[in-house]
Amino acid sequence: MQQQTAILLFTRTADDEARHKRFVQDGNSLVNQSIATGFINRTIRELKKSGFPFFIINSERQVGNSFGERLTNAFREVFHLGFEHVIAVGNDAPQLNTGLLNKAASLLHEQKLVVGPDKRGGAYLIGLSKNSFDAEALSSIHWNTTHVSGELIEWMQSASIEFATLDAIADINGSFELTSLLRSKIFFNRFFQKLRSILASARSLSSYTELFLAYQPGTFAHSRRGPPCL
Repeated sequence: MQQQTAILLFTRTADDEARHKRFVQDGNSLVNQSIATGFINRTIRELKKSGFPFFIINSERQVGNSFGERLTNAFREVFHLGFEHVIAVGNDAPQLNTGLLNKAASLLHEQKLVVGPDKRGGAYLIGLSKNSFDAEALSSIHWNTTHVSGELIEWMQSASIEFATLDAIADINGSFELTSLLRSKIFFNRFFQKLRSILASARSLSSYTELFLAYQPGTFAHSRRGPPCL
């Protein structure tokens, strides 16, 4: 299965991600970049643990004028390497793990499309088989909207192609989703602890102090150094 299936990490660079997303309300660019780096690195660790070959095509390597064109070209590039199945993921779904990747890979041996919907109607995972890859249809999806997962499914249904869906999970696009993540009872071990450390080290923590104290008793010492990277 590993030899037939590859994973595509389709992502912005950490710098680009920090410019497009505000993870802290005060707009601290250094904290934003550290958090973006942490999400990317966490995803890469999960891809490594999966055992599948994976390829990172970030915003410095992506080709195309629109998101749809860039994603389509990234799929095409990996298919041209000889893989029968390609699973594309982003960096902003902290619940994405090896279990979901393995499940998607297994389903792709029976279905032509696997969609992992996020809770806003987007998609944190898209798995395609080579014989169902349709560049025109993929480019025409209204990407970066709440209609993505629905349109992907409609595409398969209209083409009478079999598909499967994974459980919906949350993605992180800004301070609201990040705060919701920290308030949840979902813990991500080292990643979660270092994420708290980054936010705790920021100079402006007025909107987070009460939240952090609820998880970690004691007083945070504010460092003059920049936030650590994950």
